Amino acid sequence: MTILKKVGYGFILCVVPYVTAIPLVPLMQTDLFFFKTIMIVEGTLEGGLLSALYLQRITRRSVSRCFIDICARNVAMGAPLVAIGYVLEQKSPQIRESTS
Repeated sequence: MTILKKVGYGFILCVVPYVTAIPLVPLMQTDLFFFKTIMIVEGTLEGGLLSALYLQRITRRSVSRCFIDICARNVAMGAPLVAIGYVLEQKSPQIRESTS
């Protein structure tokens, strides 16, 4: 892989989150946490896809195999975070009542 392609992957990885954030500016002003969640998911998916494409060229494996090897494992690591967020969301009314 040439240096130009590596720089191109880096450029795409940096530019796409900014481009996708522009139409979401009103959401950022009204619901910051949802905006951050969308941006984290978008960055994770983009990073996984570009990593799979990069590694496919190095290892000559299919994109689907690279996705399974890399992205699926990373998604599985997020499952406990979703569970923790759910529990905290359920407890948040109790916490608000106890502090007021």
